[in-house]
Amino acid sequence: MTDDESTIEEQDAQAIAILGEAGADLDALRTIEHFLYLSNSESATAIADELRHRGFRTELRRGANEGWLVLARHEAILSVATLTSTRHAMAALIPEFGCGEYDGWDADVRPHKPHFRPN
Repeated sequence: MTDDESTIEEQDAQAIAILGEAGADLDALRTIEHFLYLSNSESATAIADELRHRGFRTELRRGANEGWLVLARHEAILSVATLTSTRHAMAALIPEFGCGEYDGWDADVRPHKPHFRPN
């Protein structure tokens, strides 16, 4: 594992811990969003199609800097292992279909732990 990969996994673990501290039920399925930025619409469309074939829900949007965003969503239990394997699979698609980058993930705090009541 490279130093960069180790740092990313540490950041993933910290983010998961923060979600847990906020009351997220870390044993529950949740929607995880992944962000991929591509240089052109053809590459973005091809990756979105491939990710849909793999079971992701996808959206294409214009990126902030001339490129295209592929927003890919799936349901999973949030873990460092899940995030690492998903990141590697998505990053591997980029050189196959074009030029771009995987730019991280996001997940909602919900579902909450059954005993947790937000203020």
